[in-house]
Amino acid sequence: MDRPTGTDDRYILRRVLGEGGAGRVWLAEDRSRPGEPCAVKELASTERGAGGGSLRREFALLYSLRHPGLAEAYELDVDPKTAMPRFSQEWIEGRALIDAVAHEGPSSLPVLAAEALRTLGFVHGFDLIHRDIKPDNLLVRERPKLGY
Repeated sequence: MDRPTGTDDRYILRRVLGEGGAGRVWLAEDRSRPGEPCAVKELASTERGAGGGSLRREFALLYSLRHPGLAEAYELDVDPKTAMPRFSQEWIEGRALIDAVAHEGPSSLPVLAAEALRTLGFVHGFDLIHRDIKPDNLLVRERPKLGY
């Protein structure tokens, strides 16, 4: 279900992918990249808003990081309708970790868990902390990310 957006918004929000205390994530289309889906994360409060240094620094670091286990960060901006900060990133076509293990079998768990831990270790090495680690937030790509 699309959320109505005006033509002044660069994103067409298609459907909610997830929701939590920190905000909501949408599957979206970026009007500047037609045909290429992305994820748009809207923050629930201005506590870590785009005008504040915390989110800006965190996004700048995420934007600079490249790792096969990370979604690529695209842009930080403010929703023209709500004035709330948000950022866009690569949409990962895949399954939640628990679903991937159910699909591939229990023997896949050690390999998938090790990859998740390597990715988290990489991110933590830059003093970034993921504040909502759970199986639903760990995605296993349908197709491996190329170029790494």
